[in-house]
Amino acid sequence: MRQLITGCAVLAGVAVLITQPASLIAQEWSPAQREVIATFDAYTRASVDGDVEKIMSYFHPEFLGWDYKQARPLDLQQTRGMIEGFYSSYKLAGFDVEPLAVQVRDDVAIVHLRYRETMKMGGGPDVSISGPWTATLVKDGGKWLFLSWSWIQEGT
Repeated sequence: MRQLITGCAVLAGVAVLITQPASLIAQEWSPAQREVIATFDAYTRASVDGDVEKIMSYFHPEFLGWDYKQARPLDLQQTRGMIEGFYSSYKLAGFDVEPLAVQVRDDVAIVHLRYRETMKMGGGPDVSISGPWTATLVKDGGKWLFLSWSWIQEGT
């Protein structure tokens, strides 16, 4: 009888894990991690608004990042040109990020996340892209700034 009760308890526990995994294994972020995640939230809002100056305020002067379409990493000025070019052709209708891992060591943060962007081009249909994104941020003047990033577009 004891084995039957133990077996039922184990099965019930497995059933709960299968049906409610997010609530049981939800990430608990530290205050430092939440501060970095808040930077991503603010950056995505500025991106949806299309405010290039506000977007650029999230970049460190020594930024160097890898855009999935480029043969070489882009510096800050090249990144600005890419962003300005994007907004001359597209309107960002949505930009969501899901942080999966956030490491904070003193004034440096490494963030691994998934992104999803929805864009409008002229009167055409919405286009969505998504994929993994890794970013390194540095805290400078009390603000988290992008120092480097690399992202991949998985598809539309």
